[in-house]
Amino acid sequence: MSLQEFERAHLQSVYEKLVAERETSKQLIQEKTEQAAYDRKQNAQEIRLNFDNFADSLDTYAAIEMKNREVDQAKHSLQVLERKLAKIDRLLPSPYFGKIELQFPEEKASDSFYFGINGFTDTDRENLIYDWRSPIAELFYNNDFGVSSYEVNGQSMAVTIQKRRQLVTAYEKVKLVFDTTTAIDDPVLLAVLQKEASTTMRDITASI
Repeated sequence: MSLQEFERAHLQSVYEKLVAERETSKQLIQEKTEQAAYDRKQNAQEIRLNFDNFADSLDTYAAIEMKNREVDQAKHSLQVLERKLAKIDRLLPSPYFGKIELQFPEEKASDSFYFGINGFTDTDRENLIYDWRSPIAELFYNNDFGVSSYEVNGQSMAVTIQKRRQLVTAYEKVKLVFDTTTAIDDPVLLAVLQKEASTTMRDITASI
């Protein structure tokens, strides 16, 4: 399988998971929104305000507090889903733009990491896309191959950078893919490369 074929197949797989997760999130948001509306009606009917004496007042306040906590938990759960959906919507037009292959000490196989404008974890809790602001993304912008490191929670993680790959993606399609020693973070230069993606042009653009 060629470089282009591999990356096209990988993007197609990631894109399908993004779309599936988007539909699941939308469905859950609708269900939780409807449930919240139903719960509000039920709460209004179930809570009886009784302040006849001190004990009754305490019971009333406790019931109100319990319902408020339930409402807050439901609201937080809904907000989490809405933020997740917003991230997926941002990723779909261009799921990721870069990739690095790293060798970790005492591991035989190398690991691949893809970077986008925010992260995405599938239902199996596998990180398919890493946020470009995450600690490991520093290695994508590091211009050196070979032994390197990055910081996580105050700890230095040793790695060997084996490969850096630049991609231009549009929804489920790979528009441009090439291996490079230098991360190119300029849309104008990338647009030039899409028209003239020769090895010589890539080298010149990287130098610029």
